[in-house]
Amino acid sequence: YYVGYAGDISEDVSYDVGYIYYDYPGTTDTEFDNSTARDDFQEIYASLSFGDLTVGFAYSDDYWLESGEFQYYYADYSFSLPAEFSLDLHYGYNSFDVASDDGDSDAERSYVSDGEDSYSDWSITLGKTVAGLDLAVSWVETDLDDDSYYDAGDLADGTVLFSVSKSM
Repeated sequence: YYVGYAGDISEDVSYDVGYIYYDYPGTTDTEFDNSTARDDFQEIYASLSFGDLTVGFAYSDDYWLESGEFQYYYADYSFSLPAEFSLDLHYGYNSFDVASDDGDSDAERSYVSDGEDSYSDWSITLGKTVAGLDLAVSWVETDLDDDSYYDAGDLADGTVLFSVSKSM
């Protein structure tokens, strides 16, 4: 569930602020690190756009799987290319105040890996609108290694994504 508000400060500067609640109906608490943790969590976010550049952040007081405080800082830049193509660049920095079952922020309770408290993500996207459809191909990656993402192996590897969307 989310609620937000966006607007223009000037012709070249805009903002977006809001609240998101990530609810997983029908799920029970997840078994994690020999304990149980809630899947649901909430966060607030805000961003400022200056022309083609957007900078923003998100904050959660108790992130997914009760892993403690979480901050996400990011920057996006969009280029217009010839033939009506676009090139979008994204960089994000994820920071965790890792919490344990007893609330000890120095303990190892992050779903990212044992003791990891931050990582970066980035993407490069080439897009074009064709016949009213937005087509895109992206390269998405993090600086996590294969062993650092919740025992999920290659989920931390870079990957190519294709997308087709239509805005109304």
